[in-house]
Parts: sequence; C-alpha cells; structure tokens
Amino acid sequence: MLKSGLCHQSVFFGANLIKKYGDYDVEMKICADYDILARLFYNNIPFYYIDKTVCDYLGGGLSEMSENLSLVKKEGDLVRKRYFNLFDRAYYQYTRIINRIGR
Repeated sequence: MLKSGLCHQSVFFGANLIKKYGDYDVEMKICADYDILARLFYNNIPFYYIDKTVCDYLGGGLSEMSENLSLVKKEGDLVRKRYFNLFDRAYYQYTRIINRIGR
C-alpha cells in the first residue's frame, strides 16, 4: 500500500502520465498529491527510488496544522476508498492505531 507520508516534493513524473491518468484533483484542498500518487500506484505505474537529495523543505504545511486535521483525514480516507481494497484500508487503520500506542 502506498504510504500517505510519501515525500511528494521529491517525486517526478512525466506529462504523459498526467495526460493518461488525469491531473491533480483540484477539489482536494490538502491531499491532491496523495491522490495522484495513489492513482498512479493503483494503475501499476512503477516507482523508482534514487538515493539522491533533490530538495530540502520545512515542515509545518497545511496538512500538519491542527485546524486541518479533520480535512486531512476526510480527504485521505476518500483517496484510500477510491484506490485501495478493504484489506488495505483496514491495515492502514491498524498501523495508525499501533503507532499511536507505541507497540
């Protein structure tokens, strides 16, 4: 399953993928990057890791602000419902719970 914590600042893909699979969902205010990456993952587009720093960034964006947490959850749940099966979504929720209680 694609992790929502994927650092989208360091992801590159060609315009041909946007033309074929669609652009960012502008209705999503925070999770549009997660949505497009999940869509590509769902369509079996391969992702490759390159061990090279391509950007540095500061945390503290919109998705980390406490007043936006409910929107992050709502949009993230929508993305998972669109592209992942019930088992994947249940596993995602399970890992979130386990990470909170520190096991």
